[in-house]
This record gives sequence, structure tokens and C-alpha cells, in this order.
Amino acid sequence: MKLQFKDRWKSEFEKASVETVRMMLSKEPELANEPVNHVTRNGSIRQWGSLYLASVHMKDLEKVKALVAAGANLSNSHLGTHWPSDDYQISRFFIECGIDVNQPSYLGFHGVGVSGLDTFYLMMSNGLDPNFAWPYNGETLLHVQSRHDDDTHLARAYSLIQAGADVNAQAWTGLDDEPIMENEHFITYGRETPLHFAARLGNPRQAQLLVDHGANPILKTVSRRIEPKIFSKWNKEVSFIPWPMKVTGFKRVMFEHSTGETPLEMAIRYNNHSVVKILS
Repeated sequence: MKLQFKDRWKSEFEKASVETVRMMLSKEPELANEPVNHVTRNGSIRQWGSLYLASVHMKDLEKVKALVAAGANLSNSHLGTHWPSDDYQISRFFIECGIDVNQPSYLGFHGVGVSGLDTFYLMMSNGLDPNFAWPYNGETLLHVQSRHDDDTHLARAYSLIQAGADVNAQAWTGLDDEPIMENEHFITYGRETPLHFAARLGNPRQAQLLVDHGANPILKTVSRRIEPKIFSKWNKEVSFIPWPMKVTGFKRVMFEHSTGETPLEMAIRYNNHSVVKILS
């Protein structure tokens, strides 16, 4: 690949017409997997994967089609997670191309929470695993929905439950043989269930939904995250994350044993009275 042509791809991709993109790809198909420049709001330049930029930032279906036709890798990478796009048509096109709907997105949860309901139901109808759990802390898709009490998250939670999601799924302990990686997820207490999340965060509608569908209100946590946070080196293999979370590498967040709490006890301690009323 000529260096001059590669530089042009980096600098021109975002503003180039679809015709120009197709022309460049016809001459150098390997450009489809080369990073491109993106000018951020503050004027700085970052490099992303061209497929990520086209599908997530630009939502340009025709550029996405041109990239895929030229051989763009459909697996998410450290250059940006293009799957799923918030654009329904782009996500549908990816599925038609055979993309793995259960591949990790930026949050590690297949875009549940970063895509619209239409894309979520598209994913559900094309093989989304309702019991997927983040492999470095045990947090499930249902845990993620239980963080919020709005209609969208309730609809997702209900659909996951109807599809077979375990309402009593428990996160890892953070102790000994169940270490929890530092990440952008939400485990604070070992063995938390989705109901613990709803109780801790004060989400009565999620709590009611979970209880109505068999959530066990007497399951207890067994540990708690040490505060202020204490970290140690992450010694286990990291194979599920295709992008670096920090320049310094992965770390383990430390937990300690505790007597544990039920969702009701947690709701009482956090003064979430509306949830207390439901669980009482």
C-alpha cells in the first residue's frame, strides 16, 4: 500500500463522498481495515476504525456497505466497537452479513444500553443471549437494566425475562478465585442480584417487575468493595476485551468479606423507601 494513499484515506475518509470512498477501496481494498482520523468537538484528532466511524458516529449506511464489501472486519476491535450501531438499518445490514450479535460492544454487553429499542429487539430476534454475563465480574444483561427505572430499561428487562433471563443471577464475589476486574460496570457488593441493584439505586418499578417474576428477596451479598478503591495487578487472562481499557493495563479491584445484606436491608440502608415498601 502506498504511504501517500494511506495518508489520504486517514485524512479524507470522514468528509469524503461515498463515491470517493469506493474509488479508494477499489484501488486499495486493505484500506477497509485501516484507521482513520476523526476530529473531536474540542478540535483534537483521534484515530478510529473506519467501520466504527461510519456506523456509530456518521451512521452512514452506504459507507458501511462499501467497507464491508471491501473486506472490513466485522469483529469489534480496539479501534472502536462498530457493533451495534444506534442506526437500525446499519445493525440490520450487519446481521444480514452474518455478524455475531453476541460479540462484545464498548460496554461488553452487546450494546444493550447504547442502542435503541428497535435495535435491541432486532438483536433479541437474532440470537441475543438473555443470560450473557460479563466474564470478569458476572454482571448480567438483567443487572444492567436494573440500574434504571425508565420505560426503556423496563421494556428491555421484561423482554429479557420473557426470553429466559435468570432473575436471581448473582455477580461474582471479588474474593480469592472470583476476582473482579476494574471496569466501567457496577458491582459494589459480591453476589449482588438484579434486585440488589434496584434496591440499592432506588428503582421501585424494576424491583416490582423482578419480584413479580420470581426474584428472591432474601438472597444475601457476601462481600463488599474496599473503599477508597484498592487495586492489585490483574493476573488472569484477558481474552474477551479487544481494546485496552487503560494505558496502564488491567487491574483487579479488591473486595473484602462482609456479613451481607438482602435487597430489603440494602434498600433500608440506602433510604430507598419506595423499594422498602415493595420488599416488605
